[in-house]
Amino acid sequence: MFLNSGDRHAAFREFMAAREDIVEVHRVSGEGCYLMIVRTGTMEQLGSLLEAILPYGNYRMNLSVGIEKSE
Repeated sequence: MFLNSGDRHAAFREFMAAREDIVEVHRVSGEGCYLMIVRTGTMEQLGSLLEAILPYGNYRMNLSVGIEKSE
């Protein structure tokens, strides 16, 4: 996550805390501001989350699809 400006951090932290689909967050240095691990059930839910974060800044996404291991 790349925030639009330095004054958005507090509001973005409140946003993240209120979202159950954001399961892990790390503040990072260098390129970007936050690394988030999110878990959604559908692509539609992921799309809704991505739309909701746009007012705070831009993002780069890497997608990982979990596959249940059969025994």
